[in-house]
Parts: sequence; C-alpha cells; structure tokens
Amino acid sequence: MIVMHVVEAYWLVMPVFGRLQPNIVDLGCLLGVVGTYLSAVVYGIRDVALVPIGDPRLERSLSFENA
Repeated sequence: MIVMHVVEAYWLVMPVFGRLQPNIVDLGCLLGVVGTYLSAVVYGIRDVALVPIGDPRLERSLSFENA
C-alpha cells in the first residue's frame, strides 16, 4: 500500500515537471526519507522493552497455542 502511494504521488506530480522517467535522484530522495524514518523509529525504541516485562499474563500468553 505504501509503495502504491509513492507511485501514485509520483504519477500525479511528475507530469507537471516533464516526462515520467524516474532517475537516481528520485530513488535517493525516497531512500533518504525512508532511512530517516527508520532511524528515528529504531532510536526511539532503543531503550524500550518490546516484551511486556512484569505482565502477570505473559507466561500464559507465550505458551498459548491456537488450535
């Protein structure tokens, strides 16, 4: 869905500026935005436990098997 959103935005914006031919600058800008976002997310969750330590239901939820 995210990929198609980027394609749609590219499709709507680029005809104003000329032919629809993606180049290395477009790819670099997209990778820069995605890289900045991912680095912010990783930096934000660096000190946070992803497993709920101290939850009384943790052991039961880890041993759950869906039949």
